Amino acid sequence: MPIVQVAPGAKVRWLGKTDFLVLTHGKIYTVRSVEKGWYRVVDDSNDDYLYPPEMFEIVENGNLETL
Repeated sequence: MPIVQVAPGAKVRWLGKTDFLVLTHGKIYTVRSVEKGWYRVVDDSNDDYLYPPEMFEIVENGNLETL
């Protein structure tokens, strides 16, 4: 499955297993930034971390501008 570029502010759904105080399966998170292809999101512990994009489904793609 190809990785789709997302912009900060995109809404993504976590597809992995629920991990207490980390990420919840099916929950929607907001992408704060994309760094080296990974999504920086605020997790359930209220801290931001980088996560691999293949573990998310894009729900809304934020403010991505077309060049």
